[in-house]
Formats: sequence, structure tokens, C-alpha cells
Amino acid sequence: MNILHVVGSLSDAGAALGAKVLHEQLLKLGVNSKILYLKDTQKTFSKGCINSGNFFENISAFFWQRVESKLLSLIFTKKTPAIFTTGLFAWSFKKYINHYNIDIVNLHWPGYGCFSFSLFSNLNIVFTMRDMWLATAGCHYPMNCTNYMNECSNCPALSTNNSNLVNFFTRTLFLRKKRLIDRSKNFEIVSISKFVTSFQNSPILASKKIHLIENFVDLNQVKEATPIQKWVKSEVLKKPILLIPKKTKESWKGYEDLELCLSELTKIYEVWQFGRGEAKPFIKDYGFINSRRKLYGLFKSTSVFLYPTKYESFGKVIIESGAAGTPVIMQKNSKVGIDKSLPFIFEANFSSMEDLILNIKLATLAKFKNEKAGNPWLDLCKKRYSPSAQAKKYICLYRSLIK
Repeated sequence: MNILHVVGSLSDAGAALGAKVLHEQLLKLGVNSKILYLKDTQKTFSKGCINSGNFFENISAFFWQRVESKLLSLIFTKKTPAIFTTGLFAWSFKKYINHYNIDIVNLHWPGYGCFSFSLFSNLNIVFTMRDMWLATAGCHYPMNCTNYMNECSNCPALSTNNSNLVNFFTRTLFLRKKRLIDRSKNFEIVSISKFVTSFQNSPILASKKIHLIENFVDLNQVKEATPIQKWVKSEVLKKPILLIPKKTKESWKGYEDLELCLSELTKIYEVWQFGRGEAKPFIKDYGFINSRRKLYGLFKSTSVFLYPTKYESFGKVIIESGAAGTPVIMQKNSKVGIDKSLPFIFEANFSSMEDLILNIKLATLAKFKNEKAGNPWLDLCKKRYSPSAQAKKYICLYRSLIK
């Protein structure tokens, strides 16, 4: 059984990292797996990684993505910054299928001109839904919009005003996607969370069943990870260390809500920041951490992780923090793929300092109790999000396609 994973992004992007974990687990389980990124940012290719084509293919894929985005902004002058991919422009990966005698193509993300729907009818396809793009005309994160139930009419991502042009464009893309998926006989869909699965009610997906295989998180390096700073219980109880993400351009990340109370938080607590994005000069900055072990070490060194996201198809960093023994405080009413009943997840109203302070206190105490018990949170996460267990579910699905 020969599997090709196709990811239309750089190899260090979120969807690519998820695809890489699956690819590596399949290799360990004896499956002949290959992975194709739009561009591999690593200096040395990992085992089974195919160079993503020649120079022309890489340039043309990025070119079309930028041209498409620019054209949409020119045509729809009130287009929002929301990610919107038409799926009309693509480079073909068919030559890799023939060269490596591929049985099944597992698609992981459609951005950057990654693939064409025209290939679907002749291939065994598994599409892993890592966002909601497959259920809409082209929007990756519909937020509170439910217009995908009505052929994506009045699309708020392309225009704040209703117009015949917007409706014609989105309806054309919507019906095209539905028609091509309906015609694809050997086409299976996997969602990475129950939240993503809830978009099964889209008319585009009416003819297909969605298989829930939750995203996997590699937690093998958690135990060995060394805290970057040793802490004393009495000191941390007096002044807990809060970890926050940096500010990014995505509005659904919710940083604006965290920003409203940030100055007050820094007066009461020690605050650290990490990740990509805009750093606050008055907060200790650990930057983007590419090493999982170092990331777990950072989590172990802090009392609470404040994660203000409003919308997340999964939320891997939540699991990584909890497995390292650091509780996570999320916004109330946020929509995420993670099970909020997990013992290390707390919810607070970020606009209320009183509520936030209360939950920080509860979360800090929960951290100490978990550590005293030997970090059962890690065992819980390993059992539920084990890469090996999830990869075996994919293998069963692959086999059903090529019987």
C-alpha cells in the first residue's frame, strides 16, 4: 500500500506538521508513505519526503496564490482579511503518483495552489479536514457565518454588502465543489475534531460520510523536557507566571481581548510571551520555538497558559500545554475542536479581571495537584491523542478504499 500525503503549505505550518506526524507513524507501522509539501523549509529532507517539484512548480504555485488573493481584493473591494481559497488554480502532482505507484492520496490542506479538484475522479482520495474549507465555497474559517447552508450566499468574507457578483461567484464555486465531490466515488473525508465534523450539514458534503479521527499530538518528549527556569512553589503561589501567545493578524485568535487586560495582568503576575507575531516590549519574549522539547520545557516553567483564541478547528497547543502539566485558560464561548471537559482546561471571561483572576488561582492550584499526583494529565493525553493509535485508524480507512 503506497500512500502520498499532499500539503499545500510550507513544511513548518500547522497542517504540514500534523501530516508529518501521520506520515512518520505510517512508516513505523510498515506502510510505504511519502509526503509532498509545497516547499520543504528544512535543510535536509525527512525520510519519505519528496522534493516539491522543480523551481517552476514552486514559483508558479506561490504566484497563483498571491495573484488569486490580489484579484479577489481588486474584484471584491470590501473583502475582509479572512482566508479564502477558490481551488481554481493549481499545479498537478500527478507525475508523483505515477512515479511512485501511489495507491491513495491523502490531502491535508488546499492552500497555495496545492491541488486541483479535476484529479479527484481518477484517484483514491482521503481528504483530512483540518479546517472548514471543504464545506464552503472557499472560506477556511466561517466563524459565526452559516451561509454555507445556502450555497454561501451573501458571503461576509468577500464583501460586507450583498451583491449579485458576490452571490454568483460564491454559488459557482460552491456548486462546482459539490458536483466534483459527488462524482468522486473513491473519496473519503476525515475530520480532526468533533467541531470540524459538525460541518457535515453542508450541502457540499451531503453525499459523503465524515470519519472522525482526532488530531494526534506527539508527546514522547514531554517527560524528558527540562524546565527553562526552576520555580519554588511558595514564590509561584504568590506571583504565578502566565504564558501568552504573541499577537498575530488573525482576528479569531482573540488577542485583542487579551490585550485589554494585559497591562493589569503584568502588574499582578509575571507574564511571558512566545510564538510568531508581534512582541510586546515590556514582556519577556521567548520567540518562536521550533523544538518540541524546548516548548514543553517552557510550559513546565509557567503556572498557567492563557489562550484567548475564539475559533480553532483543533488546538494542538492546548494539549501540549496540558500534557506538560500546565493548565490552560480559554475564553468562554470559544469554538474549538478540543474537548473542554479535559481537567486542565478552564474558561474565563477575558473582559472581566475578577473572573480571570479567579480562574488563574484555580488553575494554579490544579497545576500543583496534578504535579503531586505524578502528572496524570500526560497519561490522559497520550491515551486519547496517541499518533500510533490514530495512524492505525487511517490504515483501516486506506484499506477500505483499495479492497
